[in-house]
Amino acid sequence: MAFTVQDFSDLIRLLEEHPEWREQLRALILPQEVLSLPEKMTQLVSAVNNLARAQAEASQRFDRVLTQFGERLTRLEELVAQQGERIARLEELVAQQAARLDKQEERLARLEELVAQQGERIARLEELVAQQGERIARLEELVAQQGERIARLEELVAQQGERLARLEELVAQQAARLDRHEERLARLEEAVAQLRETVAQLVEAVRELARTVQLHAQRLDSLEKRFAKISGFYYEVHYRERAGAYFGRLLKRTRGLHPNDLEEEVENHLTDEERAEFYLADVVVRGNWIQDGQPVFFVMEVSETVDANDVVRAIRRAELLRKAGLRAVPAVAGEDRNSEALELATDRGVLVVTDGKLENLELVEQSLSTIS
Repeated sequence: MAFTVQDFSDLIRLLEEHPEWREQLRALILPQEVLSLPEKMTQLVSAVNNLARAQAEASQRFDRVLTQFGERLTRLEELVAQQGERIARLEELVAQQAARLDKQEERLARLEELVAQQGERIARLEELVAQQGERIARLEELVAQQGERIARLEELVAQQGERLARLEELVAQQAARLDRHEERLARLEEAVAQLRETVAQLVEAVRELARTVQLHAQRLDSLEKRFAKISGFYYEVHYRERAGAYFGRLLKRTRGLHPNDLEEEVENHLTDEERAEFYLADVVVRGNWIQDGQPVFFVMEVSETVDANDVVRAIRRAELLRKAGLRAVPAVAGEDRNSEALELATDRGVLVVTDGKLENLELVEQSLSTIS
């Protein structure tokens, strides 16, 4: 009775259910010299035993195992390529092993084809194992010649295997981290898209706000100018109406005037340009100087905070009134004055009035004593 494929499948199933039979079958199939190979040939013997066990497994699973082994061998070759001279020797041995594995794969392919077509796979396997025995004998001879070099190489391969295992674990961890990063990246991309939309809306809002702020700034500038005019008008009126309160201890019959009130006094003494300049004075305070009873005119520039420009204008306009033959003294007044204004006023003998306080009064008295 012929040994059919179904019989072979049943045999494989029985071997899977009874592992101890496989050891007995292996003892019957494999030659004694193969079973007694040196420990250093363990990897090759394991490959032959895997070949025997592969007869009972599906072709798809066998291909997957070979693929995984090929991938690990490729990664091992890449690592070994990085190791300098010692790694170079390992690459050479691995290349030899790869060549032998390629031959074995070709033989396994032929063997699988024969097993699929015929029921005598065990007999052919014994023939293949016998052929492998011859090759193993040659390999033993070659290994014996290699000696210490093979030992060092085996130790290095073992170390590389450990590193490869750690690398595989690290790659698995990195793959998991990469998956998490990809998920986070996807969420981040979605958030960035939403953020871009929000930023676009915000930019438009900021532009609108900028236009509004610019409009308000223009309005504020206009209000500041109007306030400056109103403030200046207030201080002019204030010092004109309250001239007696500020100059009462210096003058008798004190009176606050508009520059235009002195039109008759300056008309025949100043040019048109000079009169126009004088009429720009803020306040003119008229009175009789308390020390000699003679008329005195304080030509005054008024600001909330007196600066050097106010001092210069007061001096220039007081000089115009002196040109018209009147005793004129420059003066500045305000809520406060800066240091530059006070320094210039002190140097030029200008009266400074701030919050009811009179400064440079002695200099003014000296100046009036020289003016006839």
